[in-house]
Amino acid sequence: PGSEDGPGSGRGFVCEQVPAAYVVRDAMTGAYGNYDLAERQRDGQDIRYIVIHTTEVSYEGTLRIFADPFRSASAHYLLRSSDGRVTKFVSPRHVAWHAGNWYYNMHSIGIEHEAWAFEGHKWFSDALYSESAKLVRYLARRYGVPLDRAHILGHDEVPGISQARQKSMHWDPGPYWDWDR
Repeated sequence: PGSEDGPGSGRGFVCEQVPAAYVVRDAMTGAYGNYDLAERQRDGQDIRYIVIHTTEVSYEGTLRIFADPFRSASAHYLLRSSDGRVTKFVSPRHVAWHAGNWYYNMHSIGIEHEAWAFEGHKWFSDALYSESAKLVRYLARRYGVPLDRAHILGHDEVPGISQARQKSMHWDPGPYWDWDR
């Protein structure tokens, strides 16, 4: 894994680079994982939202999930609870598979936070909130996303792709996430 000055370059944090898996899983069908190649902003898939998630597994577990091309999951960024460390998996120009709704995947950046939502008060550290806020501010400015609750969403606010699918949607970041922070 590489390291680079991240979205906060010159703003006080480093963004580690750990690319999510992108390999052909089935040559017959052309199936691949864990994100779609794109040229967002130039190809009509403009970035309109930032979606806040919790991992529901450890930081290390999330690294393993996003490295496994058979998981069909990724996010653009991950923040570690203990120190707010930012890790980038997918360039925002590409479409990460994080929201459970293709339209929102196509038009959003997904940010995972190491935490179990039902124990958020144990995981949502000052460092995590601080670095998350820096990252969200940077991304919003960079991609023209308004800094309001209509555009900065919880995963639980992403609609299902059908009435039937709505029941199976995620409920993170959960009731302990402090949106004011």
